[in-house]
Amino acid sequence: MLDANIHHSLNTLTASQMAKLLVMRKGLEFGYAYTSTDDNGQDSSIDNAFLSAAPGELLDTLFGENEHDDAINEVRYEAEDVRGIPSWCHYSWERNYEVDVKAFILPDGRALAFCEMSGGGKHGEPDAYPWVEEAKFIKVSGVEERVIKTYKFEDIPEASEVTP
Repeated sequence: MLDANIHHSLNTLTASQMAKLLVMRKGLEFGYAYTSTDDNGQDSSIDNAFLSAAPGELLDTLFGENEHDDAINEVRYEAEDVRGIPSWCHYSWERNYEVDVKAFILPDGRALAFCEMSGGGKHGEPDAYPWVEEAKFIKVSGVEERVIKTYKFEDIPEASEVTP
């Protein structure tokens, strides 16, 4: 989600602020119009360069002042499955939902991890879990590459269908 040419200020962001940045970048891809109001009451448009250079406190403010529901869900579904890291969500969520730990691999070697809820039955609301606020950084300890083969198939005509 973030390329290797990220702004140096990203190293100062908390995990929650990094999650907010990822969501707002996805929101810009979706065409969301994020705005920031300066001290004089003037609105200014926000782009990726602005977001990447913004301090964490400003990201917190922008995230709270703007809508991005679709972007939150899209970002959450793009994450990698994490094995070997226990969930850290509040026990009441784990009691009512299935919990998976997911992560985004960042260019600096860290991973931004969060708990993802699913299930919950007819009246469940797993999307209500505040994963952006409870994200944390974890370390990528290794990479396993796999070769995936994809086969193509076609039907074999019956003997009566074959023309001489």
